[in-house]
Amino acid sequence: MITATSPLVPDLITLDQALELDSAQNLALHRRHLNPRIAALFEIIGAETPLTRAEGCHVWDARGVRYLDFLSGFAALNLGHNHPAIDGALERTRDCCNLVEGLSPAAAALAHNLAVLSPGRGLDRVFFANSGAEAIDASLKLARAATGRSRIVACERGFHGRTMAALSINSTRAFREKFEPLVPHTSFVPYGDADALEQALKQRDVAGFVVEPVQGEAGMVVPPPGYLRQARALCSRYGSLLIADEVQTGLGRTGRLFAVEHDDIVPDALVLGKALGGGVMPISAVLTSEEHWKAAHGGTPRSPFQTPTFGGNTRACVAALATLEVLLQGGLIPHAAGLGELLLTRLRELQAKHPLMAEVSGRGLMAGIRFAAPAGGVISSMTGGVLQRLSHDFIAGLFVLELRQTHRILTLSTLNDPTVLRAQPPLVCTHGHVEEFVRALDQTLTEFRDSLSAGLLKHWHLLVRALTV
Repeated sequence: MITATSPLVPDLITLDQALELDSAQNLALHRRHLNPRIAALFEIIGAETPLTRAEGCHVWDARGVRYLDFLSGFAALNLGHNHPAIDGALERTRDCCNLVEGLSPAAAALAHNLAVLSPGRGLDRVFFANSGAEAIDASLKLARAATGRSRIVACERGFHGRTMAALSINSTRAFREKFEPLVPHTSFVPYGDADALEQALKQRDVAGFVVEPVQGEAGMVVPPPGYLRQARALCSRYGSLLIADEVQTGLGRTGRLFAVEHDDIVPDALVLGKALGGGVMPISAVLTSEEHWKAAHGGTPRSPFQTPTFGGNTRACVAALATLEVLLQGGLIPHAAGLGELLLTRLRELQAKHPLMAEVSGRGLMAGIRFAAPAGGVISSMTGGVLQRLSHDFIAGLFVLELRQTHRILTLSTLNDPTVLRAQPPLVCTHGHVEEFVRALDQTLTEFRDSLSAGLLKHWHLLVRALTV
């Protein structure tokens, strides 16, 4: 057992000791105190060695092996790892009060900048929180307070977080069932179906409609042209707030500062998170209008609205201010638009070459590759139940394994669709990084040629172990 030097509190681990934990010690602690299933899955795929260093688009493990990051912390690392501008801003303000009792200049400046940058420049009021899910919760309260209604409508297969309220507007049964009953008066409509949305809104009892401009965890799904404009018009017609969940799509990820700008709409509430803290600090925000803010916040200092202790703390706001500067002054947003077009074009070229690639979707540097279900060959002789589960749960997982182990590229499947591999590099990635990813995927697809038999056989022992975790 690793012990601290203090005789008064035995068995504690100091910071210095934590930084020196080897793979086995780290894995054992995760199994004992954190999530043993996640620890086991990382061990199965050979990823138990801790990542110890990161810079830009790359990370290094404790053995010194370098990986290209095409996951970006689920779009939290738009500026890549440890961007010097963020680190520099935090260093400049390290002696400032972090939790300010009073009026924080950093929070004031950040709120001003977000309001100036907001779509239509009409979202003048800002609420700060710590996570995207917490900001989603706040937006639902905002909608109910502003309209006096209780119903919330969201889209099927969307993902908005895992707090109780955010989970209530996630339709995926596997995420919900152990925690029900959830927040009542929520319902779902198919993503991209304006007629279904109108049917849900026309009773005029819906407080808010929550929508992702691109559905990330459903497989990087882009809605039909004009859908968001129709949703905006329908919400206005029936008196419901349009809540745009841009936790994953916002801050340049799709080639615009905000993804709603592709459709030239202004939501009633815009929810940001993930990348806002520059990949270093946790911070999220809800932007809304003066009218809706007043309805939710009330007229007294003892407001019934949310007041998180760390919401708008100095360090998080400093990181967010620096993030906006880098995005706007460094040309990263048009860079992301151009590289995103290249990435999607190259992936569609691969799709024409490889039958296993059923679909390529996405916008900007937010791409999804959907793989076709395997059929025939060796795998057809496997038992039906195992085959069905392997073919659905681990299609993209095979490519995650191969890209990591053979090509040293990090990525994952999407949460709500395990047949989709995500390609979400930092916005600071280069043409060369895109080509490196495409080449690696091409080589893997060639190896698995026409069916996943080769991949299932190569990794069958890992996949069977994963089924039992």
